[in-house]
Amino acid sequence: MLTGIGIIIIKKELPHAIGYDSEHEGDFFNYSLTDNADGGGFFNELIHSLNFAHTGIIIVALISIGIILVFNKVNLLKKIKAIPAALVVVIVGIILNELFRMFKPDFVITGNHLVSLPLASSVNDFIGQFTLPDFSAISNPKVWITAATIAAVASIETLLCIEAGDKLDPYKRYSSANTELKAQGVGNI
Repeated sequence: MLTGIGIIIIKKELPHAIGYDSEHEGDFFNYSLTDNADGGGFFNELIHSLNFAHTGIIIVALISIGIILVFNKVNLLKKIKAIPAALVVVIVGIILNELFRMFKPDFVITGNHLVSLPLASSVNDFIGQFTLPDFSAISNPKVWITAATIAAVASIETLLCIEAGDKLDPYKRYSSANTELKAQGVGNI
């Protein structure tokens, strides 16, 4: 199950790692099924994303993966827990993009590839960015079915993770499944 989840995550993230960012949510790609003969599929979708390859993004993605691998393999870096590898990756990505801007403008990552945060000019603008949840769908059975499905899959995944973690523990300690499921339930709520 965890391998399947990992494959799905990789499938979702590979297009972003080469520069295809037009669809951030929902279906993997938002293009007509007539674009390819068999109506889609795992590899056809990945091949389609190659049409949007961006050299700067590919360089940043490869260097980022390299940094994460090095952080996990080098003992000295593993001991420096105050600086997580993900933070180093973000900082290096920003620096690389600024270097691209100065020395190789064709590689600059711009527009829809970057995170866009709203800017507030006043306290009222800042507060106005927040909205209350829309509870009008609370009586919709599809919402409850989706919620139950997410809760069940997340709970199973949590139990599998603690079992795997317990097997890896050199001291042979065991985690409480009840505590984990309670925490998962609070998270789901």
